[in-house]
Amino acid sequence: MFKQSSEYKSIQKKLVAAIAMVLVASLMVVSSSYAWFTLSTAPEVTGITTSVGSNGNLEMALRTGALADIENGIGLSGAAANETWGNLVDLSYNDVYGLDKLSLAPARLNTKSAVAYTERYTYTNVTVDKALKVNDPYSPQNNRTGEVVESLGTVTENTADGKTTYTYAEVKTKRDVYSYSLVTDSGYLRTPQYGTDGRVSAITANTVNGVYNAEKGAFNGLQNTTEFGVRGIGTVSNMTPEQLAMRDAKTAVRLAISNSKDAAIASLRTDAVAMANMIIQAKLVTNPQMDQDDVNALLAAIGRLKAVEVLLEDALKEAVVALGLANGQSFTKDKVTLYTGNTVGISVAVADADVNAWWAKASANAKADMEAAIAKLINMKSELTSAEAALASTEGTIAIRVNNALGYLLDANDIVLVNGSNTLGVNAIDPNNLGPVVDMVLDANTVITIESGIYATIAEFRGNYGAEKVDVQIDFTGTTYENMVKQMFNGNPVVTRQMNIATDVTTPANGFHLEYVKTWMEGLTVTGGTASTLITDYYGYVLDFAFRTNAKQSSLLLQTLPASRLNGNEAAGVQGAGSYMKFKPESADYTNAQMIELMKAIRVVFTNDRGEIYGVAALDMYDLVEFTNQQFDVKVKAGDTVTIGEKTYVVDSVGTEAEVKTDDTVTGYSYDKIVVQDAHYTVGNDGYITAYLYMYSFSVDTEGVMTLGQKLSTGTITELQQNVAQEVSTLVYLDGDYVENGDVAISGNSMTGQMNLQFASSADLIPMDYTFESQEKLAAPTAQWDSAKGELTITPATGAPTGVKYDIFVSPDNGTTLIPVVADKDAGTYTVDMSGVTTAGTYQIYVVATMSGYTDSNAVAVTNGTFTIS
Repeated sequence: MFKQSSEYKSIQKKLVAAIAMVLVASLMVVSSSYAWFTLSTAPEVTGITTSVGSNGNLEMALRTGALADIENGIGLSGAAANETWGNLVDLSYNDVYGLDKLSLAPARLNTKSAVAYTERYTYTNVTVDKALKVNDPYSPQNNRTGEVVESLGTVTENTADGKTTYTYAEVKTKRDVYSYSLVTDSGYLRTPQYGTDGRVSAITANTVNGVYNAEKGAFNGLQNTTEFGVRGIGTVSNMTPEQLAMRDAKTAVRLAISNSKDAAIASLRTDAVAMANMIIQAKLVTNPQMDQDDVNALLAAIGRLKAVEVLLEDALKEAVVALGLANGQSFTKDKVTLYTGNTVGISVAVADADVNAWWAKASANAKADMEAAIAKLINMKSELTSAEAALASTEGTIAIRVNNALGYLLDANDIVLVNGSNTLGVNAIDPNNLGPVVDMVLDANTVITIESGIYATIAEFRGNYGAEKVDVQIDFTGTTYENMVKQMFNGNPVVTRQMNIATDVTTPANGFHLEYVKTWMEGLTVTGGTASTLITDYYGYVLDFAFRTNAKQSSLLLQTLPASRLNGNEAAGVQGAGSYMKFKPESADYTNAQMIELMKAIRVVFTNDRGEIYGVAALDMYDLVEFTNQQFDVKVKAGDTVTIGEKTYVVDSVGTEAEVKTDDTVTGYSYDKIVVQDAHYTVGNDGYITAYLYMYSFSVDTEGVMTLGQKLSTGTITELQQNVAQEVSTLVYLDGDYVENGDVAISGNSMTGQMNLQFASSADLIPMDYTFESQEKLAAPTAQWDSAKGELTITPATGAPTGVKYDIFVSPDNGTTLIPVVADKDAGTYTVDMSGVTTAGTYQIYVVATMSGYTDSNAVAVTNGTFTIS
């Protein structure tokens, strides 16, 4: 029987100081469908939700205007509270900030030339272990590097416990630094421009930025930075909304062609061979044994094939959208219905939408092709539904249910072994004469071809897949042919070989369905209308924040590792999680090695309003470690996984190799040097790869090309002056100079995930004490119980603050013991279920008022609130 072990291993390439924390939790769906030198679809970043918090010593706010306009908000909630000094900024309001609309594509910084200048600082009452002199290196408390002493004030020598220290009244220092500035007035990023051959013809500073326009559902395309808050960065197409919709419809069809191919090939690699396993086992073994694992494998296959069916259906709906746009009707694909039951019947849920009139604009062949494609889609949906129903049936054995489901997914009649002019249908295999099967499998030219069934149906939409190579095993255990195979293969009843698996379907009358749809759609146009000034193609985003602290001589740091955000005793929901990114593959054929490379291309740039770059953060994925005189049983190359000692590594490069005999029969390989990647990332059982963000040294040339240097030991972003607000903007983008073709999925999204940013102060901040020695006690409410209706009416005490909640208790002993029944209820009348109280006795109902920041009221007995359980 056939089994698969994937050969598609991507070759990987080259290889704090504070208690008070600010947490930014940004959920990003980062996709990449084209690299720097390839014309394709933009990678996507969607669904970003950002939460930010601090304590009383380190405050922050979302900055939507001037720093001086930020106030201390009291009693505010929702998005309005984000723009005031406080402990939490929540950017999850997509209707306000539009973070779920953003996308991210490979780009380059738009920088000015670096300018060298000297920074000078003065420190007072400095104590050090050695005497200082001018030009000595000096590391101040906030750990800035590269400083030297410029002048010294008076010094006092101190001797205690046999150790000498020196206290200076004043130490003046200087350091020479380079300032890299973004050209904010002509866009933060430069983007690639493509020629007709798909190659990059120029890198142009053409991006604009602006905040979300909720009325129009997109970000403003301003020519300079006149807005702050949550800003999208991208380009304006100068198309009308109708032209943009037509472009999107055509793009959706082109994407469906490639995405459906990728998804189907991924299923061929994992599912088709597993299904062939079951089919051939049923042919070769008298009583085939199937179990729940086989059922689960088929359910997984159905899920993947359903995703392909949705892609195909959406593409045909987009074709209807394009026809409507070409005839003065504007609507989205969710308004389109392609069939009712098992009958083709295109309709649109929009007033005055006349589908029949649109068909007059298309050729007769186009109409016939659409209807044929929809009929195929109906059949595919029906087969998938029937396969699920067969697996869910309770009749017959698992083997029978699996066999019934296979009849809808991949039947024995669908599979043919092809070798030149010789063919052998799987259904025609004779279990008592398997010589032809072995001959075919051992021949390197044999291809497993799927000629009909769901995979062939998908091919009719987008074209034949071409050959996909897989590792195939035919296991003859339990068959009548087992002994002969054992003699042929040294006692092993398993034949193993790499084979190609492919489909070969006849081209439909007008060409493969989606290819033909794409062809006639290209001729559709939209005229008239006013060009949009909104961003249409996104490349990055900016989050504008403000920070302030009451500590002296402190710096704002990027906190990498998890740390308590407040006082160390807070609830789990306000703990700091550190600064990290985590991603899982979005495309079915996207590998961990590709994800790792793409994660390394994400840049987080901290800057001020003048565009001066404070620092750059990136993911720390691995260190390179060198070993000498290593031996392995197999030849190794870059990208391979090896185990050295008790640890597993990924090979980065190898030195001189020599063949050695490890015993009488096995040849091993010895290497004088092997360089490996010591991973700092983790791969979870949920498929996510997680790595921490660190600040890095960096340089940027005059063209905006960034080069990262060493990981910095401190996460300093910028200095903070005591009680002075400081703006810090966070720019996130994908470095197009790092991304390569091999780093991204063939098409569609590559990976999705989350980003957390957490900040800290270099000063030893003392968290605010949120407890109070004497809190105001809430006044007791009044309450009335209607035993006939089982209703409780709670009336707040006079002058009770807004937002008070009420907990309800019952007591069998006049209030000595309170048994909770319902918690956190509002004032008013509602039914209360007392059925949970089952112990015999007479009970009195009590109500307690409760609210954060207040002491609970006394428990008050409810009028008429007694009931008896016998």
